[in-house]
Formats: sequence, structure tokens, C-alpha cells
Amino acid sequence: MRSIFTKLIILFLLTALVPVGLSYVVSIVKLRSATQESVIQGNMEVAKIAATNAENYFENANRVLKALSAQFGEISLETEEKDRLLKNSYLDYKYFQNIHLFDAEGKFVATSNLEPKTEEIPFDRILPVVQKGGVYRSSIYIATDPPPVRPAIRVAWPVTKMGETTGILVSEINLIYVWHLVNQIRIGEEGIVTLINPDGNVVASSNLGLLFELAPFPQYESIREKIPSDRETSLFYDKKKKERNLLVSAPLKGDLKGNIFIEQPTREAFALAHQLTRQLILFAVLIFVLMVAVGYLGVRWEILRHIRVLTIGIQKIGEGDWTHKVVIRAKDEFKILGDALNTMTGQLTEQADKIKRQERLSLIGRIAGGLVHDLKHPIANIRNWTKLLSTKYEDPKFRENFTQVVEREFGNVDLFFANLKDLTGELPFQPVPLSVERIFDEVLERFRMEAEKNNVELQKRVDPPALEIKGDRFSLSRVLSNLVSNGIQAMIKGGKIGLSAGIRSENGKNWVQISVADNGMGIPPERLKSLFQDFATTKRKGLGLGLALSQKIVEQHGGKIAVASVVGEGTCFDIRLPIPS
Repeated sequence: MRSIFTKLIILFLLTALVPVGLSYVVSIVKLRSATQESVIQGNMEVAKIAATNAENYFENANRVLKALSAQFGEISLETEEKDRLLKNSYLDYKYFQNIHLFDAEGKFVATSNLEPKTEEIPFDRILPVVQKGGVYRSSIYIATDPPPVRPAIRVAWPVTKMGETTGILVSEINLIYVWHLVNQIRIGEEGIVTLINPDGNVVASSNLGLLFELAPFPQYESIREKIPSDRETSLFYDKKKKERNLLVSAPLKGDLKGNIFIEQPTREAFALAHQLTRQLILFAVLIFVLMVAVGYLGVRWEILRHIRVLTIGIQKIGEGDWTHKVVIRAKDEFKILGDALNTMTGQLTEQADKIKRQERLSLIGRIAGGLVHDLKHPIANIRNWTKLLSTKYEDPKFRENFTQVVEREFGNVDLFFANLKDLTGELPFQPVPLSVERIFDEVLERFRMEAEKNNVELQKRVDPPALEIKGDRFSLSRVLSNLVSNGIQAMIKGGKIGLSAGIRSENGKNWVQISVADNGMGIPPERLKSLFQDFATTKRKGLGLGLALSQKIVEQHGGKIAVASVVGEGTCFDIRLPIPS
């Protein structure tokens, strides 16, 4: 027998298709993932650098103010000397728009301005902070006076001497440098860098459309829960319809609170990854075509014809034709594979026949058990009364009771067989206009004595009282009787059964809904799905024909029946029927 190994050598290129294809898929996935991660990390590094520069700028300004407040507290200076020191500090450092010195009560002392003029200072917010030795920092705002328009933040440092606050150093820190810093960062053609304050407002942005506007960052409300305030993060969100954006965030961790956002459309951010992916796919397709051509031309006779036979055989088996035989006229491993497939189908056929026999036996057992249960009680009653017949025949009362019991139990047997017949055959159907309230009365009267015996209260409600349906009187009464009977049996300790009817509407469609509800034991959830199937029952034994037959009758009327139940609380059956035209 020739070894298939020699043939596989000829098929090397063809058999390499799968590993080559998988390797290309893995390569493409890894390339896309690595490229995207590289872009995200690159944008993140830019955001972190921008955040660090903004923090350093603000911290440097704070250090200058801190040093000034310490000088004023440690050294006794004349007013002119204080004024000169403020002007020199203003000229020496680029951070400040102005610096003012006030006494502990907020009275003006000196300023860095050329004229002793100060803008309106919010001392109502500053004094409570600095008088306790704290540093006041306002939110970032847009300042317009004096020009130019600029983002700024007001800072107030306490001047302390011997542990007592003797003055207040107030400065407006000019954040225009931060704006320039952000505006100079370029991320592709469409990338935008934005500094956001804790309220979600834009403080600085490379988007000129937001120049000097303390406006909310677009989509901030939808993404704020995903932006942590203590660490870097990245996410994707839809900025516009069908436009996916990449956003990275680096928090400012110093006293200047906020986040640096860099957002960029994914089509631009990952353009290189998409281009390389297309090139790899094109190259893979060319390799695939070449390998297929070489493999097919080399082995189409020796290999493909046997593979075709095996494929047809497997398809036939998949379609359920287990009698199909695979015939391979060769002397290699394909022959062994074909014989093994034939053996497997033979074994599957035997197993399938065995399973069918077991299923039939199981079904017969269930039916037999149900028949025994449902027929045992009436037959046992008849037998017990028959045993007494020889000794009590002369008693007229006994003969009357005997006759009633026998007729009743044979009636139950007849009803059982009628249910079996109706379940598999056509039901008589003579629809006529029916009063719902009248049907309710008939059903409730039928079970009045049984309900009183079991301490069950029967209730009804029909709204409107003149509500009518069109249906078969006997069939519908049969359905309601079955549901009421089941409800009484479900309430061992008594309870209530309510029959209600009314007109319901949903999605512009109206129907008559009849409900039968009880507060009995309830039905476990795992049994609800199969409740209306043939031979399914909520009782401990029996065939459970009543609910299956009830569903058949309701569907015959063009309606639907559904059930809702909670264990320990009760069960409610809802029947939907068409409104008579």
C-alpha cells in the first residue's frame, strides 16, 4: 500500500494554506493591536507631558507667591518698599497679570500695577480661607480687563507673622502660557488637545473655534463617568454620527485641577494600521491564489477526487442519510478513512435505533403510568362499592348511593377517554355569541359545593357587565372548568379563586382577556415552559391532558393562553380572545 505521506509532499503548498492563513490572521490582528496601542501610548505621552508642563507653570507661580508672602511676613518693610518688591516680582516673572497686597481685613496696601488700581477682589470668599492660614485658589475663568482676553486663576496667600495672619497677597495668574502650550501641540491633521477644568469646561484648546470660551467640553456628560481623576486613561466614543473618536486623558495632579484631553478620529489615528492591514490581506490573497493553483494542478486527480467522495459522504451523514456508503478505490490512507466512516455510520444507525426504542418505551411508560393514575381512582371506588353489594343490596339508600357512585365514576372515565380523543382529533366547534358573565356563573355554580368543602372562595368580575365573546359554549366552559378545578386542588388550606374579564389594548390592538387567578401553591419556574405540552402536569401523577386540551380549544377560537406563577403566592392564567366583529 502506497503511503499518503508521499502524496502530502506533493501537496505541501496546499496543506500549508491553513497554517499560513492562520499566521496571517494572527499577524494582522497583532499588527492592528500593536499599532493601535502604539498610537494610544504616543498620544498619552503627549498628554502627560502637556499636563506636567501646565502643572509646573502653575506650581512655579505658586512658589513665587509663597516666597513673597514669607518675605512680607518675616521682614518689616515700608509701604514703598512693599510696592517696589511687588513690581519687581511682576517684572521678573512671566506668570502674573498682577500682584496685590492687602492687610488682614482686605484693605489695600500695595500693588504691582503702575497705578494704585485693583480690580474687584472677591474678599467674601478669600477672607474665610486665608484668615485660617489656608491658600485660596479660584476656578479658572476668562479675564477681559485689562486686555488681552486670557484664561486666568486667582490665588491668595496669607501673610503671617508670629503665627498670626497680618496680610493677604492676592494675584491673578495668567494662564495664557498654558493656552499657547496646548495650542502648539499637533496630533495629526485632525487631533485636538484640550485642557478641561473639574467642571468639564474647556480652559485651553488647540481648536481655534473654542478660543477663550469657558464652554463645556462636547460629550463630557456622556464620558465623565469613564474619566478617572487620578490616573491616565483612554477610551473610544462617537463624537458625531458614524464617526468613532479616540480620546486619551492625563490628569493634572497638582493644585491646578483638571485633565488634558487628546481626541483624534480613529480613521486618522489608526490610518497606518488600516493601510498595513490592507497590504497584508492583499499579499495573503496573492499567496493563497498561487498555492491553490499549484496544489490543484499537482494533485487534483490523486487527492481531490477522494476528498470529494469523503465530503459527499459526510454531507449525506449530516443530512441524516446514514445508509450512504463511501466507496474509495485506492490503496492508501483514504481507503482506511472511507472504511472507518462506513463503520461509524453503521454504529450510529444502531445507536439511533436503540435510542428510538428507548424513547418509545419511555413514552409508553409515561402514558401507562398516567392511565393507571387517572383510571385507578374511579375503578377503585366502583370496586369498593361492589364489595358491599352482597351485604347491603337490600338497603334502598345503599342502592341509590351505589348507582350514583358508579354513574359518576364511569362518567369520569368517559371524560378521561374523551379528553384523550379530543387531544388527538378535531374538536366540535360551533361559535355563537356568548355572555361572559353567564359562562362565569355556570362554571362557578358547578364548583360551588366543592369550593365550600375545600374552604375556597369563588369570585368574579366582568367589566363591562354586558361583555360578549363569540365561541363554542361547551368548549370554553370546559377550559374554565379545568382551570378552576386545578386552582381548587392547588389550595390545600383554602384561599380565593377569581374569574375576571375585560377589554385590553396593546400596540393599537384590542382583545377580550379572561383571567383565572388563585392564591395557591404556585408552579415552579422550571415547569412553566412545558405546562401546555401533552402529558405535562402540575400534579404529582397523571397525564396532564387538561391544560394541553385547554390550549387547543383556545387556539381553535383564534386566541392565546398564557400563565404567570410565583411559588407560594399563586397562579394566574390569561386567555386572550378576539373581540366579536
